[in-house]
Amino acid sequence: MLGKQIKVGNVILDNNVIIAPMAGVSDISFRSMLIDFKPGLMVSEMISDKGILYKNERTLEMCKTLEHEHPISLQLFGRDLETMIPAAKFLDKETDCDIIDINMGCPVAKVVSTNGGSSLLKEPEHAYELVKAIVEAVDKPVTVKMRVGWDSTSINAVEFAKLMEKSGAKMIAIHGRTRSQKYKGDIYYDVIRDVKNAVSIPVLGNGDITDIASARHMMETTGVDGVMIGRAILNNPWLIEEVKADFFEKEYAMTMTNEDRFKWLRSRFIKMIEITEESHAVKKMRGFSTWFIAGLPDSKALKSRFIRMNSVAEFDRIVEEYLEERNV
Repeated sequence: MLGKQIKVGNVILDNNVIIAPMAGVSDISFRSMLIDFKPGLMVSEMISDKGILYKNERTLEMCKTLEHEHPISLQLFGRDLETMIPAAKFLDKETDCDIIDINMGCPVAKVVSTNGGSSLLKEPEHAYELVKAIVEAVDKPVTVKMRVGWDSTSINAVEFAKLMEKSGAKMIAIHGRTRSQKYKGDIYYDVIRDVKNAVSIPVLGNGDITDIASARHMMETTGVDGVMIGRAILNNPWLIEEVKADFFEKEYAMTMTNEDRFKWLRSRFIKMIEITEESHAVKKMRGFSTWFIAGLPDSKALKSRFIRMNSVAEFDRIVEEYLEERNV
C-alpha cells in the first residue's frame, strides 16, 4: 500500500497526498475550495519575508489561515538572514500555521533576481546556514521546497538535501526539474530517488503528477514518502481524492456530469465570498474558472465570458446558457 501518514516534526499528516504551493493561486480563498477533499497538507503561496517586516497589508493577508484547513504550511521566500529570521518568527508566533516552509525552488525570474527561490540552489552553504538559523529561532517544524539543481550542468540535489537535513529541516519536497527547465521537460526521477535514499527525513516528489498513474509512478520509481500535486488540481480537484483512494487501496468511483462540476464550482464561489470580499472572490474565480473548464467543448468561448464576469448572478447566467446550448 502506497498510502501512509507522514511525521513532520511534531505534526502528523494523515495522508501523503500534498497540495503544492502555487504563486498567485494558493491563497486562503483557493485553499478553502480544497478543504473537503482532505489532503494531507496544503502549502500556501510564497510569502515575502520583507513584506512581513514592512507590514505590507497584502502580505499579512497571505499569512491568514482557516480554522478547518489544518494542517497548513505557510511558505516563506527570501535570502537574507536578517530578514528571513524575524519573518519566520512572525509566522511561528503570530499565525496559526502548523509548518513553516522555505522556498528554494521557485524558478520565476522576479524571485530569482532577488537571489531567493531556486537561486539558493547555487549557494548550498548559505542555504544551510539560513535554514539552520530559522530552525533554531522557531518552534514549528521547518521544511524546504527545492529542485534537482540550477541547470543540467549543476544537479546538486543530493548534496543540497543532505545539508537541509543537517540544518534541521523536517521534510523536503523536490520538484524533479532544474530551474532552467522551469515547468517543461523531463522529470529527473533518478535524482529524486537518490535524494530519498540519501536522507532520513520524509521526501515528497513533485512535478507532472496529473493522474493516478503518474502519482503511482512517482511513488514506485523514486520511493518517496508522498506526492505533491500542483497544477493538475486546477482542472480536477477530485484528483486529490482519487489518488488518496488509490494509495490506500479503497474504492473510489466518481460519475460527474458537467452540470455537477459547475454546481461544485458555484458552491466554492459562494464559500470564497463568505471568507473574503466579493470583489476579490470574483477576481479569483475568473482565473480559477478558466483553468477548471479546460478540455470542455467550446472552452475558449466560455473562458472569454468567465474572465469578464463581475458577480455570482453573471456566473449563473453564463453556466445556464452554456449548458442549455448543449442540452445538458
